[in-house]
Order: sequence, then C-alpha cells, then structure tokens
Amino acid sequence: MTIIRWTGLEVAALRTALRDTQVQFADRIGCSLEAVGKWERRGADITLGAKYSECMDTTRSRLDNEQRARFDAALQDPDDLIQTTCAALSSPSSPAVEVGAQGSDDVGRRDFEATVIRDRRDPTESSPISTDRSHDIVSVLGRAHKLSRAIDPDVIAAIQSDIDAAISQYETRDNSNSFPLLFGQRTFVESLLNDTVRPKQRQQLFEAGAKISGLIGYILVGRGNFPLARAYCVESFQLSELSENMNIRAWSRGLQSFCEYYAGQYAESFEYARDGLAHDQPTPQGARLIINGVARALGKLGDISGVERAVDESYEMMQRSGGPDGISSSITLGCYSEAQIAGNAATAYVSLAMPDSVEEFARIAMPEMNKVGSPWGRSLVMIDLARSRIISDNSDLDGATALITDALDISSGQPMISLRQRASEFLREATDRWGNNFYTRSVREAIASLPEAK
Repeated sequence: MTIIRWTGLEVAALRTALRDTQVQFADRIGCSLEAVGKWERRGADITLGAKYSECMDTTRSRLDNEQRARFDAALQDPDDLIQTTCAALSSPSSPAVEVGAQGSDDVGRRDFEATVIRDRRDPTESSPISTDRSHDIVSVLGRAHKLSRAIDPDVIAAIQSDIDAAISQYETRDNSNSFPLLFGQRTFVESLLNDTVRPKQRQQLFEAGAKISGLIGYILVGRGNFPLARAYCVESFQLSELSENMNIRAWSRGLQSFCEYYAGQYAESFEYARDGLAHDQPTPQGARLIINGVARALGKLGDISGVERAVDESYEMMQRSGGPDGISSSITLGCYSEAQIAGNAATAYVSLAMPDSVEEFARIAMPEMNKVGSPWGRSLVMIDLARSRIISDNSDLDGATALITDALDISSGQPMISLRQRASEFLREATDRWGNNFYTRSVREAIASLPEAK
C-alpha cells in the first residue's frame, strides 16, 4: 500500500501499528504531543505538511512485517480506528495532563516527590499490580516531568519586545552589527523551543522565530545574498505557519515577495504576494502585500491595468485597516501608511514608463519621507523621480542627475541593493538615450563610490 497523502487517519494507524502511546509517538517523530492529538482528533480532515509527511514515510518504511500488517488492518476499518483513538484520548483510566494549565514547575515537582514518598514501602511487600512497580512509576513520572517543562514568561516577553523594536526601528538605527545579535537570538529561541511543551509558549516562540528569521532574510536581500535570504525567508514562513498567526504568515510571504523582486524573479514575487493575501480574514499586512508585492511585480511585468487595480485596492485596504500617519518601517508588522503606498506606486509606474503617474505619487510620498529619519525611503523616491524625468517628453538630464547623485549621497553610509539596482537602471536608460557624457559619467562614478554591502 502506498500512502499518497498523510492524514490524521494514517497517523493513528501508524501509531496503532507501533503500539506507541501518543507521548512515545511524538518523541519518535520529533513533534509535540499536541500535534499528535490534533492530527488524530481531526482524522481525514487534516493533511500533514511535507516535513511531517516525510517523517511518517520514513517511520512506516521501518515497520517489520507484523507492524505493517497491523497498519494495513487499521486502515481497512477507519471507523473503528477513529472510535478506538477517541476512546483512548478520553479514557478515564488514562489521566490527562493539561499542558499549559495554571500552575508551575514547583507544583509538578511537589507532585513528583509526593508520589515517590507514598510509594516508599517495604520492598518485600507484594504488589497486586506489577512485579516491576518501581520501573512503571519512573516511566510514568518521567513522562509527566517532560510535560511540566516551561519557560519564565518574562524571558519570552523580553525576546518579543526586542525583535519588535528591531523591526519597527530598523531604518532609523545603526544596523551595522545587527547580524551577530540576530543570529544569537535565533539560536536562543531554538533552544527555548526544546525547553517547553506549553502550547501557548511554543506559539509565542514560533512567532518570535518567524520575525527574527524574516528580519535576517530582509537584511540579506539588502546585501544581495539571495540564496541565503531565500533560506531564511522560507524558515520565517514555516515558523509563521506553526505559530498559526495569520498576520505574521502574511508578513513572511511579503518578505519572500520582496526577495524575489530584487532577485529579478517578478512572476514569483507576484505569486508570493498573492498567496500572502489568500486567507479568510484581512490582516494589517494586506496593503503592504498589494502595493509592495503585487503592484511592483506587475509593473515589471508590464501590466498597466493590473498596477492600477492594485494601487486602488491598497488604498482601500489601508482605509479598512486604519493605516498610520507618517511613515512606519518598510517591514512593519502593521499597516502601510498613505505615503508608503504612494512611494511604492511611484516605483510601479516607473517600471511602466509612466512619468506623470510617478510625479503624482512621488509628490504625495516625499513630504512625509523628508520628515522621518529613514535615508532609504527618501533616496528611493528621489531615484524614481529622477528616472521619470529622463523618460518624459520634457526630459531633464541635468536635473535628474542632480536628484540621483543627491539620493545616493543621502544613503551612502548603508547602501542597500535596492538603491544600487535602481541607480543602475537610471544609468542604463540615460546612457541608451544620451550616450557617455558628463552627466552619465558622474552618475556612474557615484554608483562606483558606494561601499559594497558586507
């Protein structure tokens, strides 16, 4: 029998074949006890992801003939399998451990000690239950101790606060030494996930891990390291899926779209953004996904009507989500503002060679860009304006050159690949039209003087 799709039914059949408890099966597979319970409760209504499906394939391939026969037999009667599984889950003879219930590790420790004390009896006294009673107690209490593992809530709160600040303040603070700190945080979160079985705490750590990996991926895109950026963005998305936080899921998809846009994979950028929008309830990330992902990718793909629709939809999404005033971080977990939407719209229209639309949206974005301390936002809008002025009917190479050299000077301390790419596009367009002259040479020298991203 070949398993095409692993559902909760196949998981229950595999556990039955192995004659494992849920705790033993979770340890064998390398997942949480809660995950096993959820799969078996939902039966055929839930399908495992690729990671755990592969684990199930590997475990099934190691079954001996007797275990394989039990597995096949269990699947022949799924109704009986469901009833057996549900009865085991609800059986009063199998005490349930309420993971995450009110209490502490101290309480669990006192229960452990009290049980051991109660069972310190004469070793010669016969036991009506088992001739190896001490072994049974140690096994059960060992499992109970594992289920009591937790982390100080203040530790998780501090991690969440620190990464949220790093994201919200990313463009206004010095990030030259951010990598060691972020790598350290990511490793720490991974170790904490191994130290707790509390569902709420694991969810919080999945959220924190998704944000950290996403921010690392974003920085790597800025440095032009697309293979490693993709890996961290994938990790961010997988962690967001485990957290079951739809806003962080959408945020992670936005980062994947951002990565592919600057890697020149515009169709993939569009698909990631569109998938980020594919959920039942709107999230604050909607406006960012539409304007930063969908609209800009469609601009590169030459879809004028698609860009126009996306720009309109992003403004509507912002109004529904209550967009902020001014300018927030470009990778905010909240909603984009009107100025941020306008800045991204200008970029989309530059790709479509529509200078009047670029000027219209740049005029909306620029006043707010000048107020905040983000050099990148100002520089990118200025470069878009410069490009619009060399593709218009009344082209102005002199004024455009002044704009773009000023833009590169503003962000010269921390140049991102977005600045270098857009400035290079300006240079190519200007050189194609006017050749190698004083103005194009000055832009080429300005780009060459930018320090390489480290």
